[in-house]
Amino acid sequence: MRSQEEIVSLVEQQIDSITNATMREQIRRFLVPPTLHFRDWEYAQSPTFPCWTVAILMPGRVAIA
Repeated sequence: MRSQEEIVSLVEQQIDSITNATMREQIRRFLVPPTLHFRDWEYAQSPTFPCWTVAILMPGRVAIA
């Protein structure tokens, strides 16, 4: 499993690859320190899988994981 530091680096690399500067800055406004949690996944052999929340758009309602 990746570390929090690796997730931060991966997210930054992906955001940096966006050519639209306005879009990059808009996305960065919602970034949060990555938080590991486990989500249910009924289509795999394991009932849960690790997931990192990296951005929150509307607290309690919309996040990017």
